[in-house]
Amino acid sequence: MFAQAIVIEEFTPALLIIVVGIVQSLFFEYVPKVEAWFAKQSDKYKRLFQAGLLFAITLAVFGLGCGNVIGGIECNQGSAIELLLVFFAALTGNQVTHRVFRKEHSEPA
Repeated sequence: MFAQAIVIEEFTPALLIIVVGIVQSLFFEYVPKVEAWFAKQSDKYKRLFQAGLLFAITLAVFGLGCGNVIGGIECNQGSAIELLLVFFAALTGNQVTHRVFRKEHSEPA
């Protein structure tokens, strides 16, 4: 039959990072002024910029967890390693989203 709907019972820090990674990719592809700037960058720069920004967001989530601003993260080595793995999963989602939903840019003549 039909696939069952996915129900998210808890919005965890890991899920937040993954969602932000996907939204980040769409943001740089579809927000007009940002997209115009981003389209001018080299492919290598785009990949590194996206990865760096996502890593900064991952560090911020870890810091907010350590500061007890958000729940679901213990401030220890195990949580840091877990978020590092989440970072790589989010980066994969970010890059797949970029490849699947990217606009075709015409080159100036």
